[in-house]
Amino acid sequence: MGWVGFDIETSGVKPEYALQPWRAKSSEAWIRTSVESTATENIARVYDPQNTSETCRVLTDMVRRWVEENHTICTWNATFEIAWLSAYVPSDLLRKVKWLDGMLLWRHLENAPEYDTVASKRRSYGLKEAVKVFLPDRAGYDEGVDFHGEDVLRLLEYNALDSRYTRAITKHLYDQLAQHPRRLRAAMIETHCLFDIAYANYTGVTIDRGSIDVLRSKLTADINNTLAQLREHGATATVISSPVQLRTLLFETWGLEPIKHGKTGASTDKETLHELSAVDPRVNLVRTYREMKNNRTKFVDNILAAIDYNNDGRAHPIAKVFGTYSGRLTYASAQGSGKAKCQIGWAVHQMKRSAEFRNLVVAPKGYSIVEFDAAGQEFRWMAELSEDETMRQLCQPGQDAHAYMGASIQGLSYEDVMQGAKQGDPVMKSARQLGKVANLCVAGDTMVLTDRGLVPIVDVTLDDRVWDGEEFVTHEGVVCSGVRPVITYCGLTATPDHLVLVDGRWERLDEAKRHGWKIESSMGPGWALRAGQSEVGDTPGELSQQAAEPVYDIVNCGPRRRFSANGLIVHNSLQYRTSANKLRSVARVQYGMDMDEATAQKVHRTYQRTYLGVPRYWKRQIQHISTYLYVDTLAGRRVNVSRRMLATAEWSVQSTSINYPVQGTGADQKYLALSVLRPLIERHRAQFLLDLHDGLYFLVPDEELDEFIPNARYLLNNLPYEKAWGYTPSIPLPFDCKVGKSWGSLEEL
Repeated sequence: MGWVGFDIETSGVKPEYALQPWRAKSSEAWIRTSVESTATENIARVYDPQNTSETCRVLTDMVRRWVEENHTICTWNATFEIAWLSAYVPSDLLRKVKWLDGMLLWRHLENAPEYDTVASKRRSYGLKEAVKVFLPDRAGYDEGVDFHGEDVLRLLEYNALDSRYTRAITKHLYDQLAQHPRRLRAAMIETHCLFDIAYANYTGVTIDRGSIDVLRSKLTADINNTLAQLREHGATATVISSPVQLRTLLFETWGLEPIKHGKTGASTDKETLHELSAVDPRVNLVRTYREMKNNRTKFVDNILAAIDYNNDGRAHPIAKVFGTYSGRLTYASAQGSGKAKCQIGWAVHQMKRSAEFRNLVVAPKGYSIVEFDAAGQEFRWMAELSEDETMRQLCQPGQDAHAYMGASIQGLSYEDVMQGAKQGDPVMKSARQLGKVANLCVAGDTMVLTDRGLVPIVDVTLDDRVWDGEEFVTHEGVVCSGVRPVITYCGLTATPDHLVLVDGRWERLDEAKRHGWKIESSMGPGWALRAGQSEVGDTPGELSQQAAEPVYDIVNCGPRRRFSANGLIVHNSLQYRTSANKLRSVARVQYGMDMDEATAQKVHRTYQRTYLGVPRYWKRQIQHISTYLYVDTLAGRRVNVSRRMLATAEWSVQSTSINYPVQGTGADQKYLALSVLRPLIERHRAQFLLDLHDGLYFLVPDEELDEFIPNARYLLNNLPYEKAWGYTPSIPLPFDCKVGKSWGSLEEL
């Protein structure tokens, strides 16, 4: 076996085509050069774009030699090379190559969250950055290279250096990771999936143009109809698209009360419209109009632009392995920026669930789409990690966790709720939905000062009195305010509009962060330092939102309407926003139901009484990350933090310690599933299509369905967790299955 560095340089009719391997099929783009590097030599090649058959022959012979000689092929961002080779080399041969991706190994070694970093300033794991770190005397070797010019010898020289440095750094990173066997196994299982993901990037997604036309017509008619109704109330398209004019319409012309304020005045954001729509049907029309226009842009206009631009009738959203720090895949819908932006796909992760949207994605002729969904993935992994016996029992066959929780909240029979919901009983379905809301609100580890000491906000009870900066006061309970985007500043993580006390006045958290204002401490300077706030506050800068998290508030905290959160004075924001409307909005938007404050409090208290192991899990994880500065998934994937992060973003670090093992283990489970299915995929000529949420989607030849589906389900329901992770789950971890000719018509088996 040999370690071989490999790198290609590509070009096309237009420079941007060099990043689009599917254009090789139409000769609009091509591989220009390639270099293989061993410890002793470089094998360099130049390809003639006019002689595709010769390029296919040479590259196929090269790959066959790799396989026969059992080489390990070291690349940087391997999905790029694999996708390009897919245009020239038979897939059944290319699948057999042993790949190693230096970029992914580096991520596994040094993976860390970037809480408040804007996307353009996040850490790069690219090869040029790696050379700066590991081979600093070679940095800048790419200066003066024209990737599309006539100087092919200079390009080949650069190509050879890329290949050589890739091999050297990848081998170094592998040796470093090998010192941590579980982490290396997690990385290699992920690596085993690279071919299937890269091949999906190359082949793209088949789009039904007829369904797009139908959806466009429907959305356009609905938009026009809604706009006609709005004109009767003085709202035009121009007014709705202008925040200033919409603010005037809502709060002056219509006389509505603002929900929250920004630096330019009363907010007209999406959350505000959701809340106001509960009390004024005109606002609901505005909200509906904006949402429909947004949907038409994202899921009609962008998809049409992609299939027209790609010139192959398909969309090509590019899957990015290890796209988030939890390890999950993400998708790029465009390449370039500004005027150079090229629409190649669409926002897969935002795709609507309704059939009229998902029917746009269809199987090619002779194929069907098969979905395998990890049933209740996050709930089940929380049951494992928390070791909560009630949760574990609810994961057994025939049990229904949402029905159980709903029955507990409503004081009903578990059997009645479970059976009634299945039979369509509206009362029992409503109870089960309430249980679903409760089961999904599981975060919230902000520390609140009470008369019995520091308590995570989710553990605050009606018997506790909370400190408001001057005295301990009574309150009306803790409520979950839904899953919302948050930011971190001065050790406090909250929604950007949450009010904090600055020099005796209430200011939004995002404004405090932007200007570097110091938030008033609830216990004096010493407390503030322990909470993670420096004496002058964190350095102000650009704002960025974290992934959305469940957020909580305390209702009616004494006469001053405030409490101590992580040692800082924050406003009782639920009261500020009219809490009943806020909760009704969250419940309606996310779960399609109404909820008042009393119900929300009851839901929260019931959750805490039911799953006693969850708060204990939170405390264990917080202690672990504070001591060791990392947490692992059950598979061994790791995220690292620093002492500085603990000092400046303590709440976020603690949230990471709780959420990462759940979300990261879910990602590891899907990589393991795809890896185990590889022989079956090859045998039945199937193909990986997409990854979304808890589901993996495949294209399967119709004549292979009867064998592929039961065999795949057996493998997925019996994944080798012990062999792969060194861990044996205590509960079943089943996968549900659906099949159909379009994404929107999948039927459960």
